[in-house]
Amino acid sequence: MSDLEELEHKIQNLPVEELSKFRAWFIEFDHLLWDKQIEADSKAGKLRGLVSEALADYQAGKPRQSPAVSSPHETGHSDGVR
Repeated sequence: MSDLEELEHKIQNLPVEELSKFRAWFIEFDHLLWDKQIEADSKAGKLRGLVSEALADYQAGKPRQSPAVSSPHETGHSDGVR
């Protein structure tokens, strides 16, 4: 049994109260990882083009609605797209 399979088995067998505590911890953990990834992408300049494009559109009076993108923990999808 792999580490992941063992972990899945243990989680599936947690009492309801402990599962609730685990879920809250994991959501917070996932949020922290997401924040670190956004910060790293920003420092690496990966968001620069998006920001520049959005500012140019705004300054030209052409604001547009953002696509429905959120963090993976909100969508259940690894890419964060709804």
